Amino acid sequence: MVAGEVDREQLRGYGERLWEILDDYEAWPGRRLVGDDGSRAAWLVAQFVIDGNGALVPWPIDDRALVDARRRRLGLSTFAEHTTEMLAEWRARTQPGN
Repeated sequence: MVAGEVDREQLRGYGERLWEILDDYEAWPGRRLVGDDGSRAAWLVAQFVIDGNGALVPWPIDDRALVDARRRRLGLSTFAEHTTEMLAEWRARTQPGN
């Protein structure tokens, strides 16, 4: 594998492992459990999943308006804006030459 190239099967495996951790520990893998890097990685994995076509897509949510209202109360961008930001970060990290 070339540096910067994404192993999509490996990423799917990360997602499956995250769900196993959530099930086993019944808690978020935070700093005390996995350290700062592990916690950040878990957060990134949890926000997105790689679909059958190899595209990175947000996990589905039932009520986007409710999520956006909650995000606004916390001073966060909308779900759509956050998705755009995360996809840009993903592309920056995974595109050849980055």
